[in-house]
Amino acid sequence: MAILKALFGSSQKADTPINPYWQRSVNMKYMPLFTVARKPEMLQGREGVFIIWGTNRVGWIYCGYHKDMARAVDLAANSYKILECKHPDATLCFSWAIIRSDAQAGVVKYLRQELSFAVSDPDLDEIFGMSPSAIAMSNPIAVLPPG
Repeated sequence: MAILKALFGSSQKADTPINPYWQRSVNMKYMPLFTVARKPEMLQGREGVFIIWGTNRVGWIYCGYHKDMARAVDLAANSYKILECKHPDATLCFSWAIIRSDAQAGVVKYLRQELSFAVSDPDLDEIFGMSPSAIAMSNPIAVLPPG
């Protein structure tokens, strides 16, 4: 394997985004935020990176990381700053990916650099238990967004 890598190079560049396998329903559809919020026990104790976006051209709303996705979805479903981005004809979607804790800030930093999020608020980051300074100082880790 090392010989092939030496001859042909790596099949993936270091800056090529990886697929973190954003979670979907059993029907392979992304789940509405409020559907997930009604059954948070399925996320209890899972940590990782989450992302919230709206359908019908609402776009990317917010992303972050949390040590307990059940708590993160509850905070998101009750956050005025996130909810005010919802359009009457749109659905707010929520997905998460299991990311190692030492890589979470870097993944969030990359997503925030590459995507245009409607909510960018250090106070909200702290409510979610994130350190804005840790995100700022981390090296971005390239991942593909949901889609």
